[in-house]
Amino acid sequence: MASRKCPMCLSSVSIIVVLRGSDDLACAKCSHPLHVASLSSYVATWIGLAAGVLCAWGVARSLAGTMLGWALPVLYGTVAYGVVSAFALAIFGDLVVHPLPVTSPAEDGHTSHSH
Repeated sequence: MASRKCPMCLSSVSIIVVLRGSDDLACAKCSHPLHVASLSSYVATWIGLAAGVLCAWGVARSLAGTMLGWALPVLYGTVAYGVVSAFALAIFGDLVVHPLPVTSPAEDGHTSHSH
């Protein structure tokens, strides 16, 4: 299945829509509830973490011994994580149909009372 395509009707879903609500999506064409696959989220998270660590390490090496040598690596690493993980999710984000919640008879209001 291609990235960012509805698995039911194969219509494309915008990158902005995927990034804005990755767990609460609906296909614009067929209205099926969608969400980003777990594996895609994990891959994007690990890529973002790797970018954040590499950025923080590079900044820490260049600012060693300065007054902001401890704060800027944390800031730049966090920003790099956010930007790169969102970009990776936009590239690798595979959509799957959101499973319908299972309801019990008690939740439906149809309870059987035995007398």
